[in-house]
Amino acid sequence: MEQEKYPLVSAIMLAGKTTPANIMAGVECFKSQNYPYKELIIVNNAQSQLDASSLNIKAEKDVFIVDTPQHLTAGMARNYGISAANGKILAQFDADYWYSPDRLSTQIAGMAKNESHVAVFNKTLSYSYASGRVSYHTNPKEIILETMVFIRPKEIDYPNIEKNEELGILNKLNGIDYKTISINNPILCCKLFFTNHITDATTKQEQKVSTDHYKIAKSMIDSRKSLFE
Repeated sequence: MEQEKYPLVSAIMLAGKTTPANIMAGVECFKSQNYPYKELIIVNNAQSQLDASSLNIKAEKDVFIVDTPQHLTAGMARNYGISAANGKILAQFDADYWYSPDRLSTQIAGMAKNESHVAVFNKTLSYSYASGRVSYHTNPKEIILETMVFIRPKEIDYPNIEKNEELGILNKLNGIDYKTISINNPILCCKLFFTNHITDATTKQEQKVSTDHYKIAKSMIDSRKSLFE
């Protein structure tokens, strides 16, 4: 595989509010991605230096950790991670998701096929550790921004806000005529709820998963659980 054909993807993962165990699980999930040229930037954005020191993860090949100088908003923390990234393509890679090994390669291929600049999924699976419930995670616009992959823009960054920073940068990208593709393949991502809090607006509608998707979700969760055994 030629690197020119497969540009480097920099995945950005925020740490600070997530337990070290879940960050480590996210690292293993990243390593399982079958896209050949990738790096993971973990942004240690803890509330205090004491909390920051609890993230005892060693940097390794293609996995890097950067410590923010102080606690930043989510938007600024993502920008801080991007400043350390080398990739031509940026990907959100959140620790409260579990991804199929095909996730990044599917999105990159979709962007190339459709000559688009941004790729998101229109829905994902979701799993509650508290109830064991499997459902679909979506929204009325059918754009799951936490799954966003996009070509690195010049002089455009995430807004300095704590929530909805993904929507903020997507609006900026739309302003420079970035084309977005929404991919319908929910089995490639599973949103994890560690409490009994599945309150997604569309869950109140009929969002029952198919038997095949239920089995896939359970298989993904079992794979993740095996990391802690």
